[in-house]
Amino acid sequence: MCVQRLLDNTPSAHRDYEQLQQAERTIHKLAVKINSVKESKHEEDLQETLKKLELLLITDVFTTCLTIIAR
Repeated sequence: MCVQRLLDNTPSAHRDYEQLQQAERTIHKLAVKINSVKESKHEEDLQETLKKLELLLITDVFTTCLTIIAR
């Protein structure tokens, strides 16, 4: 955001303009990668939660079946 403001207020003929553009592109790419990692981690967390729920359901169904059979 700070680099974007600098870029917005720097004349395109300024000697640092191209470097500011490159910095802005690099920061954007980094932000996209960070966001991608966050989403990936979130998906991994969801998968882990689903596995735990499946295990609980299987255990509960199995226990219920054993109880019914025991009667």
